[in-house]
Amino acid sequence: MNKSIYLLKSKILVYSVFIFMMILISTTAVAADDWHVFYAGNVAHASEVNDNFDYLKDRSWSLGSSNHYYLPSGFKVGIGSSNTPNATFHLCGDFRISPVNTDYTAIRMYENDGYGIIRTYTAGAKENLALSRNSSLPDSGFFAVNHEGDERIALYVYSQDHGSRIRMKDSSGDTTIFLDGEDGSINGNTKNFVMDHPRIPELNIVYASIEGPEAAAYVRGSGTLINGEAIIELPEHFSLVVNDFGLTVHVTPLSATSEGLAVVEKSSRQIVVVELRNGKGNYDFDYIVKGVRRGYENYQVIRQKSGALLEHE
Repeated sequence: MNKSIYLLKSKILVYSVFIFMMILISTTAVAADDWHVFYAGNVAHASEVNDNFDYLKDRSWSLGSSNHYYLPSGFKVGIGSSNTPNATFHLCGDFRISPVNTDYTAIRMYENDGYGIIRTYTAGAKENLALSRNSSLPDSGFFAVNHEGDERIALYVYSQDHGSRIRMKDSSGDTTIFLDGEDGSINGNTKNFVMDHPRIPELNIVYASIEGPEAAAYVRGSGTLINGEAIIELPEHFSLVVNDFGLTVHVTPLSATSEGLAVVEKSSRQIVVVELRNGKGNYDFDYIVKGVRRGYENYQVIRQKSGALLEHE
């Protein structure tokens, strides 16, 4: 009898120790899951994440009101590298975004030889935007706006001296406008100004600039001969803009009895006009003075196309 009671007590003790050990092991397992999957500085392998996904979604992610999971503040996620992520979302490799339930790429971000590239695409897989590098100057950026894969606008650096350009193309792909950041010039088929038609609301008035083989400036006005002579003081700003060398002056008498006019002195500051044949007339005349802008005396008309056809990767 005493022996039976002793055996029963022994069994109860063994069972108690077993239950205590199971509780201890269970508690330790949860802590291990914590260590393997969720703490910063430890890499979680795919099998660990899959094995503990229920715990992952319950403990490490938060469920927002829109049924989307989001990371709590301070967490960082790395994809494509075993290195510790240095941003909230650190991606290594080729990253693509597609619309829901489609198999085409809408946005692509990747690197090529260490240079970052971003492209966006139409539903027909045609590139419409590209943020890349210049194929001829790898350390220089290139931004292109396309229509169904064909470039229409490009902003890029085009020379070793770091000059920039914006080019625009027509529907045939021919370049029609250049904005040159190196010399500050605007190059196009025509340079227009547009104003509303003052009497017909649905119309515009479009004037085109006069073209010429120089960077010229002018000033014009009217003067009056007194006893056959006139001295016209030109605006100070005109003398600051143009070079005295190469000035031309045109004068038009406003009298039918004029003997004709001559310009006997000219500079960017004043002109002296007299009547021909020692005339002593007293009448009005019009004038226009033209000159080459200071700093543009060596304006080049014929130029190389270098830089005009650079492409992006």
